[in-house]
Amino acid sequence: YNGVVMACARAGDAEKAAEWLHRMTGAGVPPDHISYTLVVETWVRAGKPQLAADGLQEMTRAGFTAEENLRTTVADGLAREGDSEGAAFWRQSAVREADSADETTL
Repeated sequence: YNGVVMACARAGDAEKAAEWLHRMTGAGVPPDHISYTLVVETWVRAGKPQLAADGLQEMTRAGFTAEENLRTTVADGLAREGDSEGAAFWRQSAVREADSADETTL
């Protein structure tokens, strides 16, 4: 399934990538960090940052931690669309994640 999600993402087809992610879970195959990251990044590139933010929330509910740069990518996409509140939320989330990572490496 990850191969199909990746192929859809590379083709820039966020809708299909998300569809395959959900097919994956429907088939009882748990998506991994890469699956979610591919879908989120593709939604941002497709100019649909709110769907990317939804995917990021789904990713965290599934128990994965989104890296700082993925959160920032979503924040930037939301800002370009005029969603300053959503952008601020994900930027602060990225900062909290970076701070948390710094604490664990000390």
